[in-house]
Amino acid sequence: MKWPRVSSFFWIGLVLLGIGAYALFKGPGFMFDPGVPPEPHEALFYLAIGVVMVVNGVIHPTASVEEAAAKSRPSETQPTHSVGS
Repeated sequence: MKWPRVSSFFWIGLVLLGIGAYALFKGPGFMFDPGVPPEPHEALFYLAIGVVMVVNGVIHPTASVEEAAAKSRPSETQPTHSVGS
């Protein structure tokens, strides 16, 4: 099985998913900023952002660039016109 080519967004998204899952397990006091009251839904934000980043990392722009390059190449079945025949 070949591992798909993914960007760094994929790996950062996995880290955010891990942090979000651990924060759900530990509770709202896990992530905090000094002087700011704890946000009870912050773990869900991390999970949502992690999902978006993983999807963004899997949908790599290389595939669309390769498709565009293939469409711009002349087809081998198209007749070519020669000058001076």
